[in-house]
Amino acid sequence: MKDIVIIGTENIGKEVVKIIEAINSKRNTWNVLGFISLKKDEEGSNIEGYSVLGSIDSMFNYFESRKKDKFYFFKKLESQNELFTIIAIDNCKLKKEIENKLKDKIKFATIIHPDVTFFNKQEVREGTIIYPGLISVGRFKLGKHVILKQKCSLGNNIEIGDYSFISFNSNIDSNVMVKEGSYIEANTTILANSNIDKNTYIKEGSILY
Repeated sequence: MKDIVIIGTENIGKEVVKIIEAINSKRNTWNVLGFISLKKDEEGSNIEGYSVLGSIDSMFNYFESRKKDKFYFFKKLESQNELFTIIAIDNCKLKKEIENKLKDKIKFATIIHPDVTFFNKQEVREGTIIYPGLISVGRFKLGKHVILKQKCSLGNNIEIGDYSFISFNSNIDSNVMVKEGSYIEANTTILANSNIDKNTYIKEGSILY
């Protein structure tokens, strides 16, 4: 098994640990060491049965200095197993900042719910999270640290840029490019041949032509 720490203790983090548990129910893959919080006062608390091991600032400091300190998760990071993390937050800008500070220091997991079926070989990069209920029979490319929430539908020839967030029940038609850092709220429809600019925010229930 591979060790993993989950960055983020809010809803996305809680949901991701359940996806990991679903993966493990099919095949033991991940050993969840615990959570890393974006807050400084959550250390030692319990999230979905797992401990909050420390703050993100402490994690940064650990990898910068490699010095031991009071935080329990530092000892856990010295495990003999291969160590991964996943950034389980929906703030696209912050995800990029965290990734930039941790890249080359720790590996990023790709977490895909076991009920998701790919009908073609797809390109899914590291750090991406795919919830159950994805509907797609075409080809798509997902960049780094993309989150696709439950019951999204993707047409053929879709490209979603790094750090983007696609909320539940969103439908993206064929030949669409969603550029880096875009945030698409729930129940959004993007019609064919659309191009979504970098860092675009799309409100819930929107229809884009």
